Parts: sequence; C-alpha cells; structure tokens
Amino acid sequence: MLGHNAVEENGLFDSGEPETDVDYSYKFEIGSNGTYEYVCEPHEQMGMIGTIIVNPISIEEEEEEEIQTEDALPGFLFYSAIMILIVAAKIDKREW
Repeated sequence: MLGHNAVEENGLFDSGEPETDVDYSYKFEIGSNGTYEYVCEPHEQMGMIGTIIVNPISIEEEEEEEIQTEDALPGFLFYSAIMILIVAAKIDKREW
C-alpha cells in the first residue's frame, strides 16, 4: 500500500514524507484567508489534489454578540431576584 501526504503548492504546509498511517493537521492563523491548493505527491497524477478555502472571520461581530449577552444577563438576574422577593413576601404574610 502506498503512503499519502499533503503538500500545499506554495509550501505553507507539508505533512512530510508519504506514510500509510498519518495523523497530520494544520491550523490556519487569523488573517491567512485565501484559497490553498494541495496534493498528495505519490498520487498527484491520479488526481489526488484538493483545495482549502479559508474565509475571513469578523472579530467585531463576535465581540458585539458577547457584549449583548453579558448585558442581558444582569437584567434577567435583577428581575428574577425581584420576583423571588415578591413571592417570599406573600408567603411571609400568609404565615402571620
């Protein structure tokens, strides 16, 4: 059985020599969006090629969502505490 590897055409990543038992991963850094072509060198002539498309992320949108969630939580806790106090006051009045 022939081994496999993954080599990006511009050398961004290279899993090394072809192997039959490969556990290879590559993490694209923020800002490295683009299209990357790669091949399995021993099988390139057989069409074992691939394309990875890395889309940009919007950090601002994620920060806005976190802020909205954080703002909503204190309001919920405040109204929950008020409801607990009202229920406790009604229960207290019944005991008198």
